[in-house]
Amino acid sequence: VLWHQVRNPLAAIQWILEGFLSRADLREEDRLELQRVYKEDRTLADLVRDLLILSQVENWALESETVVLEKELANIINTVNQKHPDINFYFQNEAGQAPVIAVKTLALQVFSNIINNAAEHASKEHGEVTIKLQKFSQGILFSCHNNGAPIPYDMVPKIFTKVPSTSGGAGLGLYIVKMICDYLTWRVAFEAGENGTVFFVTIPWPNQ
Repeated sequence: VLWHQVRNPLAAIQWILEGFLSRADLREEDRLELQRVYKEDRTLADLVRDLLILSQVENWALESETVVLEKELANIINTVNQKHPDINFYFQNEAGQAPVIAVKTLALQVFSNIINNAAEHASKEHGEVTIKLQKFSQGILFSCHNNGAPIPYDMVPKIFTKVPSTSGGAGLGLYIVKMICDYLTWRVAFEAGENGTVFFVTIPWPNQ
């Protein structure tokens, strides 16, 4: 309920701004200013969403259900691709439907945050994001690689902490990923190098 109470005014502002931005008679300087406000509104909406997700993580009575990763990841990739149409997305599934038992809203937020982060930091000229699902003896391995610039050395130890985002966001995306993974008993890690960055999420089989 709280999310809807906060989201609705922000969504209304977004719709109003989109209406103004669609006008053909808008002066260029006004368009730039409206675009700036529009971006700030979206950032605030994302921040509110992230803060409410953090409050969910602290609620230890959340119910688990079956989450079919194949389908849900395809939906997330499609959504992120609409936001980043210049990025080429590749989904390599070697795990079949890959059903897992988890709190669905939190589980999907992990993958959404990682894939969004990969798209935002992919190469600006020829951006590519590759998502993989693989099975192994201990569970399911999700990975997401982008071909962007390497993570600055001083940022590597801070990657899962609350730090200002280099893409203009609130800097909570990967912090939330780590919190949710800890809650779900999943393991999250990353490797960064000259060829880009890849994030891994290990989802253990039940009772392991």
